[in-house]
Amino acid sequence: MKKQIRMIAVAAVAVAAFACSEDSSGNDTGRFIAVSPTITRAAELDFEAGDRIGLTVVKNGAEAPYAANAEMTYDGRLFVGRELLWYYEINDEATLRAYYPYAAEAEPSTFAVRSDQRGDGYTLSDFMTSVRTGVRPSSDAVDMVFAHRLSKLNIAVANDSVAEVVEIVVSGAVLSADVDIASQSVVAGDGAVGDITAYEVSAGAAYCAVIVPQTAALTVTALLSDGSQRRCTMRPAEFAGGRQYTAALAVSDVDMNLTLSGSIEGWGDNTDLVPGDEPSSGGGDESSASIGWGGVDYPIAELADGRVWMTANMAYLPGVAAASATPSDGSGLWYPCDENLVAVTDESFVAAHGYLYDAETAMGGAIPANASDMRGICPAGWHIPAREEFDCLAAAYSDAAALASALGFVGSGYVNAAGTYKASSFGELADMFLWSSTGEAGGGVYCFKLQHSAFGSMTCGVAVQSASCGVAVRCMKD
Repeated sequence: MKKQIRMIAVAAVAVAAFACSEDSSGNDTGRFIAVSPTITRAAELDFEAGDRIGLTVVKNGAEAPYAANAEMTYDGRLFVGRELLWYYEINDEATLRAYYPYAAEAEPSTFAVRSDQRGDGYTLSDFMTSVRTGVRPSSDAVDMVFAHRLSKLNIAVANDSVAEVVEIVVSGAVLSADVDIASQSVVAGDGAVGDITAYEVSAGAAYCAVIVPQTAALTVTALLSDGSQRRCTMRPAEFAGGRQYTAALAVSDVDMNLTLSGSIEGWGDNTDLVPGDEPSSGGGDESSASIGWGGVDYPIAELADGRVWMTANMAYLPGVAAASATPSDGSGLWYPCDENLVAVTDESFVAAHGYLYDAETAMGGAIPANASDMRGICPAGWHIPAREEFDCLAAAYSDAAALASALGFVGSGYVNAAGTYKASSFGELADMFLWSSTGEAGGGVYCFKLQHSAFGSMTCGVAVQSASCGVAVRCMKD
């Protein structure tokens, strides 16, 4: 198949007549079988001379195939097998089924993508099938439409690092599939997961990989020219056969942000699926309803103040930092706690409640007097809200309960200045505390609070907390 990426539709190859063979008396003894291929949905790969498919011909009502896994070679226009002739019964119909790439042993029941998809490894991983029913012997080639049966992951790279991206590796996917060509079914096999070195579409800027249809939490690793690596993991996502997905990869000198597009297209549509107007900023797109940062997808929404906010607490690990379960250790990054004021390290609990950060960690090493554009640990194009921005948000809602619902309230504890976990005065996770980026003269930092009262109602407001406290973080879009 073509070794270069093309963004044009593949036109159907013209149907051509094929010569007949004759016996010594000059009588017609049959016609060669030929296949005129088309690849579905403007695929970026076209067949090239020398490519081979396997073809099986089954006459209607027959128990055994007339031809089984016949090798057919592409001559630039048609797939032909010089030894394969039509049967004599010109009114008998048959079903033709074909697949690519060809396997000499037998029509395959399993298929594995290549772990190294650079060069020919990419095209040889693109498993395609075609079935045509009701075919009668003819001197005309048989039109067959080949459809992609696996999934394709496009990776668009925006590199702000000094070093160049030289290689992309996708990990965490099962590499083998169970296939049934007659029913055109492909499902993930029971094999172990492995690594795939992606095909380079454009050096340092665009890559793609063929993966077996499955639900997986894929990890993408960028290898840089200075020998360093950046790595992040998606949340589990379904990759369906015959579909393509695009991930926007933003690489910096210290981190990497991966956003899987909410859009899914038929393989070959070649639509720009990267969310947001500025994919290099990691800015996200409200229509996708989420933004990825540090391997975690955060839901986002435009709220009543007209601004776009994250509606979940940050579960971001800055650099190579690890969270601590000991709030008195002064680490600046802690696991959340439960209503018994005990650290919880369970991944699902952390995903729901986020980590707790002291002000210096949340702000990226700075404690401002008053900043409205403090990025801190937020993705590029986002920032920790200033006190005034929290005030504007609260003013846009009729009451605190409506604000809590819109903002995605989640009860959380915090780490106090004494280095112990604290929750609400009712001994449960009934309140939510969020850092602002606004400091005050005494060295503290304003914190936004949504709290339940003793009467069950909810209130909101701000209070100054010690910069050493551990508090949750939300980000808003610039």
